Amino acid sequence: MKQQQADAELSQCWKRPEAIVLPVPRFRDMGSTSMTSLLRPLLLRSTACSMQSAQRCTRPAWRTVASRLYPPLSQWGMLPAVKAEFEKTENGHLEAELKDEVGQCHSDVDVKDKKVSPRQFELGEGVLWQSVGPGLFHLLPLAVRALQRLEQEIDAEMEALGAQKISLSLLCPAAPWQASGRWSEFGDELFRLQDRKRAKLCLSPTHEEAVTTLVASKGHIPPSQLPIRLYQVTTKFRDELRPRAGPLRAREFTMKDLYTFDVSSSSAEESYAAILASYTRIFHRLNLPVVVAEAAVGAMGGEISHEFLLPSSLGEDELLLCEDCGRAANIEAVQSPQNSMDMCSKCGGPMHTKRAVELGHAFRLGERYSAALGALSTRPEHSPSPLHMCCFGLGLTRILAAAVETLSENRSLVWPKVIAPFQVVVVGPKAGSREEAALGQGRAEEVYDALANTSPALRSTLLLDDRTSLTVGRRVIDAKRLGAPATVVVAKHAIEKPGEVEIVFQQGSNSHFLSLEEAVRFLAKQMM
Repeated sequence: MKQQQADAELSQCWKRPEAIVLPVPRFRDMGSTSMTSLLRPLLLRSTACSMQSAQRCTRPAWRTVASRLYPPLSQWGMLPAVKAEFEKTENGHLEAELKDEVGQCHSDVDVKDKKVSPRQFELGEGVLWQSVGPGLFHLLPLAVRALQRLEQEIDAEMEALGAQKISLSLLCPAAPWQASGRWSEFGDELFRLQDRKRAKLCLSPTHEEAVTTLVASKGHIPPSQLPIRLYQVTTKFRDELRPRAGPLRAREFTMKDLYTFDVSSSSAEESYAAILASYTRIFHRLNLPVVVAEAAVGAMGGEISHEFLLPSSLGEDELLLCEDCGRAANIEAVQSPQNSMDMCSKCGGPMHTKRAVELGHAFRLGERYSAALGALSTRPEHSPSPLHMCCFGLGLTRILAAAVETLSENRSLVWPKVIAPFQVVVVGPKAGSREEAALGQGRAEEVYDALANTSPALRSTLLLDDRTSLTVGRRVIDAKRLGAPATVVVAKHAIEKPGEVEIVFQQGSNSHFLSLEEAVRFLAKQMM
């Protein structure tokens, strides 16, 4: 009886080819009936249904189209209510800062000098991220695509260094932090909490204790296994005193952190220099004029520290630059930071101040954490000794925000080319136009498919603007606003020169007219 009921349910499934989720028959008390024998036709039928659904689609599922972007291009720009809330929050934070720095009696000039214009955030707020509170934000699809591409760039650079990717727990026990001394030293910026058993924990702003404990757990490490280089890309938490709107000074952010373990101080210096050079290459690829500056070690501790600072009016750090020898230092690392111009301790020349955004940080930690947490190395005829550590961080969400806000202009996003969410936008003729009548429907889709199929490098960064109710010119403008470095136009020129397409670049006013085969090679080279 139960077998007949199961067969009946299967029969009902077969009558519904459009179903995505199919009811599963009850298998309890079916005797010797094989579950596999029942599931096999069900799974085969489900696969057939999926194939039929795919065949009914008017476009392949892997095409990325402009009509499905979120938020829609028509809604770009900071909404009035968001703008008002942004200004209110920013003014409140600035008032608090100025009271701390110059007391109650500050002027409007002080506020104007420090204030970040809402215009500078219009391109990001509501388009790349959505602020939900001071120092808290949601990342939207375009920003996630850009971060994924940035992480790919970093992964390639780390692989060249022999670094291995890990993922450490964000929730960390208090004991290692207490052993290193940072449980109290980190102050109020550390998010502390307790579980139901009253055990003390923290949300990690950084992972020196966690990674050192991990390495220590593997026992004494022989020199032949060193150096060890471990990195991750993960969420960090920091209870900022005065968080701001967006990702520039946030309480939750995405960070790439790298930790190195060496057998001696000299080999640690080599690792430190190699990673500084690697980070410099990353910023060069991003086309960001970052300055490597001397920095204070702060709560991290250690022997020496450097910051990667991007000169920008958006920044809250003060960068000192020597005109004569090129020395650079964060003002916090200089002995007498009271003046906007100081004398260079290296050559005696004048040092001028610029505002800057900190995008990365490096520390040569020495034995501070390894000695406290027992990460040791063994050498013949020597007693076990602490490993020599370095750590390095890149603020990925901050890099994203600083890059867009620094490079963008004229209400258009301008991305570092290697992390642009979409490298190429394909625009076809307007529906009902003479161009569409001459070229036929689907010509833009054919060009998109040709680019995707012949250039794997472009496949994941193509966008088809299928909003054919809009003019070609309007969609080309939207492609520039989106930050796509190049737009392929299949319209008027394709009629005059059959087989050719027009390529319009975001930067510059000249167009290129090429055959489709030439366009594929040209774009693949340009987007590298």
